[in-house]
Amino acid sequence: QSLVAGLILFSFGIPGWFLWACIAFLLDFVPYIGGLIATLPPIILGFVLLEPSSLLFLIILLVGNQQTWGGFIEPQLSGKRLDMSPIALLLLVAFWGWVWGLMGMVLGVPLGVIMKLALENDEKTKSIAIMLSKNPPEEE
Repeated sequence: QSLVAGLILFSFGIPGWFLWACIAFLLDFVPYIGGLIATLPPIILGFVLLEPSSLLFLIILLVGNQQTWGGFIEPQLSGKRLDMSPIALLLLVAFWGWVWGLMGMVLGVPLGVIMKLALENDEKTKSIAIMLSKNPPEEE
């Protein structure tokens, strides 16, 4: 996602495009909203530097890139690999973000996976782990 954003910024001649791509890479670790936040500074620069039609095209490309990666590709990859429901991941990120701020948003998914693994290993809490799963086991 950050590589594509960097190429978009480079093609529009936005100064510091590599810096903005690196920031997009770092903020991409904040699920769901990090990539969207990373698009704001380059768009603000675009308001100053670009013509209105070019600015609109830049906004469409950056937001489209972020939504494609953040809304479709990354949740599918993380959901399959982690076996976590995307809704559960969103709620965990929101909760840990509320508790610890930005650091909580970054750590929300790993903490959720650790919590799910711990819940799976106890028969009393296994049902909670099943609720967090994207693909719960078939009933017998």
